[in-house]
Amino acid sequence: KVGDLVMRKIKGPIDKNLEKKSGKYGIIVKKELRGNPLSPCADVYWPKAMRVFSIGECYLEVVKWKWAI
Repeated sequence: KVGDLVMRKIKGPIDKNLEKKSGKYGIIVKKELRGNPLSPCADVYWPKAMRVFSIGECYLEVVKWKWAI
């Protein structure tokens, strides 16, 4: 959902290179169906790159947090 902290799934060397350039973590700022056929996509802000990039949701993994109280 919008606001989730995410990581790019690393499936190969291209993904590793993109992670190196844009950073390991990003924040979802928008979600919508795009393409033909329509598929779920997200606009993710990558702080290291200081930019928003579109990516298919299947390439993202939501980061689980454990908060210490």
